[in-house]
Amino acid sequence: MGTTITGTVTATTTISTTVPTTSATTTAATTAAATTAATTSAATTAATTSAATTAATTAAATTAATTSAATTAATTSAATTAATTAAATTAATTAAATTAATTAAATTAATTAAATTAATTSATTTVATTSAVTTAATTSATTTVATTAAVTTAATTSAATTAATTAAATTAATTSAATTAATTSATTTAATTSAASTAATTSAATTAATTVSTTVATTTGATTTGIGVICKNV
Repeated sequence: MGTTITGTVTATTTISTTVPTTSATTTAATTAAATTAATTSAATTAATTSAATTAATTAAATTAATTSAATTAATTSAATTAATTAAATTAATTAAATTAATTAAATTAATTAAATTAATTSATTTVATTSAVTTAATTSATTTVATTAAVTTAATTSAATTAATTAAATTAATTSAATTAATTSATTTAATTSAASTAATTSAATTAATTVSTTVATTTGATTTGIGVICKNV
């Protein structure tokens, strides 16, 4: 910064040549003029110095004020920057925390939903499995009862068939025995008749000879045993 000092220096010198007798007065005046000039010069120097000092002080004060203002502005700017940065950091941290909380809540909800679905599916599967097992057991029991009934019916039928077969066989055997007995009786009767006829014929032809013919017939079941005894007297 430039400093301009404006001042007026006035020096007045009076030399009297008109009155030579007043040398002492002239000397005194000269001395006074010189003193005044010196005083004026000193005052001028002091004023100049004062003005320069004032200007320097003003310049220093201006510089200090400017520096202070710059420092204050820089400090304010730094503080503003720090505050802005802190606010941005806080906002980012809050946003991240909010995002994390939202994500965690969504994850928890999804996990809970999955667990609920799994539990529901498991319960449904258990009910279906239990129903299937119950149905299978019921079907098995019904099948067992039906099989037992069928086996019992078959056994009953078999026993009835066996009894009927046995009865038929017994009837056939009885019929056969009766038929055999009747046949044997007829054969025995014919034999007896034949023997009687033979005896009568023999008695007539041979007087001295006596023929006794006895036929004993015994029939048991299908077997016939015949015993004949002939006695002859001479």
